[in-house]
Amino acid sequence: MGTVTTSNYVFDFDVGDKITGSYPMTASISIDRLGTKAMWSTLTESADGKKQYYIPALKNHLNYYTKLSPHYEYSSSQHGDLNDKYVNLISIPSIFYGSEIKKGTVTLKYFVSGTLVGEASDINKNGELIHTTGSEGAVTTGSVVGVVLYNEGFILLKSNDSIASHTERYDGPTDGVEPAVANASWFNFGATGSTAGAPSSSFSIHLSGTSHIDTMTMFAHASENKLNFSNNPTYLTSAVKQVVTGSDHYVESAGTEIKNIVSSSYAAHSATFEPTTYISKIGIYDQNKNLIAIASLAKPMRKREKDSYTFKLKLDI
Repeated sequence: MGTVTTSNYVFDFDVGDKITGSYPMTASISIDRLGTKAMWSTLTESADGKKQYYIPALKNHLNYYTKLSPHYEYSSSQHGDLNDKYVNLISIPSIFYGSEIKKGTVTLKYFVSGTLVGEASDINKNGELIHTTGSEGAVTTGSVVGVVLYNEGFILLKSNDSIASHTERYDGPTDGVEPAVANASWFNFGATGSTAGAPSSSFSIHLSGTSHIDTMTMFAHASENKLNFSNNPTYLTSAVKQVVTGSDHYVESAGTEIKNIVSSSYAAHSATFEPTTYISKIGIYDQNKNLIAIASLAKPMRKREKDSYTFKLKLDI
C-alpha cells in the first residue's frame, strides 16, 4: 500500500474500516546456475535481467580474497580460469547473517531420495568449500568445489563433476523441448528450474552469521564515605513511628533510628553500629538529570563507609 494523505485518510475511510497491504520487503536465498562464460555472456537482459554481469562484477572481490586462499583467484595457471568453469552462484541476503558470514560454519548438503550423497564445508575457515562427504561420483573427498565470500554473502560453486550416479532433469524445457538428464553435481545444487522440480534431489545450506554491535561503556563510582543512606523503609527501625501526618502538617520523627545490620561474631551480642547500605540498582541519567535507564546488579553489593567501588556498565546501541 502506498502513502495515504491526511485528507484521504479522513474522508476515504469510515470508522472500523480495515486498511491492509502487502509488506514490500522480502529476502530469500537465490540460486543462479550461470555455467561458463560462453553460457552466461549470451544471456539477454529481457529474459534474465543482468545475469551476464554477475561473474565479472565479482572479479575484484574474488581477487581480494586470494590472501585467504589461491582458489579465489579469478584466473590463474594453478586453478584455471573462472570463465571456463561451470559456476553456480548462491546469493544470501545479509538479513540471514548480519555483518558477515562466520568462518567455518558454512555447510552444503546434497541429498538424493533422502540419502546424503555430497557435503561441502569450509572446514579450514579460509573460504574453501571442501568436498567432505560422498565418493560415489568423480569428485574426490578433500577437493575444493567452491569458495565463500564471507562479507558479501556469496557462495560460488565451481564444479560440474558428478558427485553421485544419480541423473535427473535439473532444467526446465526450452521451446517445449525437455532437456537431457544430468548428473548430480555441485553445479546443479539448488536447481529449481525443472518442471517437475527435480523431485529426487533436495538441498540444504547451513551457516552462522556475525553481527558487529556498537557498545557504550560507562563507569559508575561509589566512593568512600558516600552512598551511606537509603530511602528503603527497611533501612530504618520499624518500631519507631517515622512520620506523623494531619490535615495541616507533616512531621518526621527526629528520633528515628537507623537499623543496625552489622553482624556480630558473638551470639546474642549486638555489634557496633556502622552505616551500611546495599547497592542493587544503578540509575543512568542524561545531561538534564532525567533518568533514562536503570542497571540492576545480579547480587546486591554491600557498601560500608570504608568501601569504594567502581561499576562498569555496557550498553548495546
